[in-house]
Amino acid sequence: SESEDRAWLLMCLACEMFPPSKDFELYLLNFLVLARRQDGMVGNYARWSLFQIGATLKMGATRFLPQIDDIVAYAERPPVIARVYQIFRSFEERVGWVEI
Repeated sequence: SESEDRAWLLMCLACEMFPPSKDFELYLLNFLVLARRQDGMVGNYARWSLFQIGATLKMGATRFLPQIDDIVAYAERPPVIARVYQIFRSFEERVGWVEI
């Protein structure tokens, strides 16, 4: 539903902007870990929030407020997580190519 999408977009922004309190941190992480297993956008939003909260917990709250353009971009283009693998390097090691 649209309200569920908006709630998850708010969660993504909040996880990017500031860390949770120490009392709330484990509850939030547990909620996100459970939600990441869901299919569709909910799982994607939860995985993105986990990624963001990990960085925010290490680095602390951002010193910049989100601009209207940032909020609009989240609404128009939801976050996507892409994994990139180094396939060529492992292929090169198996074949044993030597540069001449």
